Amino acid sequence: MNNDWMIYIFLVILCWGTWTFLPKVIIRTISAESALVLGIIGTAFCGMIVLFFISMEFHPLGSLCALSAGFCNYLGAYYYFRSVRANPVGLVSSISSLYPVVAVVLSVLLLGERASPRRVVGIALAIAAIYLMNLPRIEGEDCEARSRSGVDGSTGKKGG
Repeated sequence: MNNDWMIYIFLVILCWGTWTFLPKVIIRTISAESALVLGIIGTAFCGMIVLFFISMEFHPLGSLCALSAGFCNYLGAYYYFRSVRANPVGLVSSISSLYPVVAVVLSVLLLGERASPRRVVGIALAIAAIYLMNLPRIEGEDCEARSRSGVDGSTGKKGG
């Protein structure tokens, strides 16, 4: 059995984990809009490199879905940057890690994939875990985390 996919998954975790962290550094110096544009330029650069090693394929549905995926990716990145500006990266990244729930629901509704009882329980446990991980232990914990991130706890805006 070929286990290359395990290497790829490790690389996905490494890349996306790094991507999840970097916006907190980015947002301290530039706007979410600038970060989005620069991210698109970085992606275009990566795409041009890949283009040298492949032959492009086109199919109306596949091409439309690929363009839509890119649009959703960057729209999500923009909202992630905006969220990280006002909140600790650990909070935002853990809550945003629920995005596979959307993928599962869409795959069931649009692709006819089956949601086994184990998968449904897994989704419920993932939601419960995110809730528990982000439940403030004491009243001032969230304000303290916001203070460390440079956000005014009363306004939710970045301090100057």
